[in-house]
Amino acid sequence: MAIDRARPEPEPDGDWIRRVAQQSSTEALLRSGRLSADVLPTLVQEVMSLANGYDTESRLAGLRHARDVSEVASTLADRTRRPSELVDLYASLGQLNALMASLAFDLDRWDAAETLARTASSYADMSGHSSLHAWTLGLRATLAFWRADPRLALDHVDHGLAIAPMGAPSYRLHHIEARAHAVAGNVEGVRASIGAANAQLDFMEGLRDDLHDGIGGEFAFGYVRGTACAGAAWLRVGDGHQALKTTYRAIRALVSDPAPSTNVVNGLLIDGAAASALDGDIATARALITPALDLSPDRSTVSTTGRLKNVLTVLRPLEANREARELAEQAEAYLAAGRLAAEAAKPRPLGD
Repeated sequence: MAIDRARPEPEPDGDWIRRVAQQSSTEALLRSGRLSADVLPTLVQEVMSLANGYDTESRLAGLRHARDVSEVASTLADRTRRPSELVDLYASLGQLNALMASLAFDLDRWDAAETLARTASSYADMSGHSSLHAWTLGLRATLAFWRADPRLALDHVDHGLAIAPMGAPSYRLHHIEARAHAVAGNVEGVRASIGAANAQLDFMEGLRDDLHDGIGGEFAFGYVRGTACAGAAWLRVGDGHQALKTTYRAIRALVSDPAPSTNVVNGLLIDGAAASALDGDIATARALITPALDLSPDRSTVSTTGRLKNVLTVLRPLEANREARELAEQAEAYLAAGRLAAEAAKPRPLGD
């Protein structure tokens, strides 16, 4: 099941029809002379479409769609003077900028991602949407620890936890905190953060969060994502046994997840492969990593390539083992193909 879900391929006709619908919806919003009763709910639906379609269209297409809707929301904000409507529009702008930041990160556009994430935090703050504000700070912390700056990441997490509601928002931030501690090599910090995150599970069952439960999609952060983060943290500090146990727990939990994120599934499988290799089980590592290597390199994300590099870090010292050496060569070839695809996708000057 995990392997099948790791490679969704949307039908071209479906993509085209979705683009037509999206364009019509944004044009109708923009041509509205005032904020009628349908405008704000339609804007919310656009955000939900983007968040829930995060893995079913290309990252570039999603970024263009989010930008178009964001421009519409900005225009609508200029047209209204009602405080209640401005609050709702600022919340939508915060969500759209957060999605664009996440998409830019996946596309390896770090500076753009950080700028968009800061913008998202500003809109979230202006709207008074504490869950969204906490989510944006979690994204900024994620960007920081991926850039090997755990101190900045933990600063963002501390800020986020000070305003985050109980339940899903705090659950997510504690797992990001664990990843930051792992980058810093703080094993006890990893353990404490994962324990604090698990303490939020009971609250998650009893509390509904507007972002996690209402919008969902890329904004949702449930048990599978949390356990995947915990496994990645254990892997980073070199605890192969704990990483393997935690990652397999998340893979088993996929059975009850009706629509797992492709990015999360691929990340789980790659981390499971790294943990298996660290445990000396190359055959299982190959079985787990194969679905990710079957994914077209031009659809891979920064987190996918980063995790593959972690696998290489584990495999290279084992090059005397033929299976480990061959698996490392496959991963290196995939990463090289991804670099070529990224280079080919860059805009070319006229005349080239």
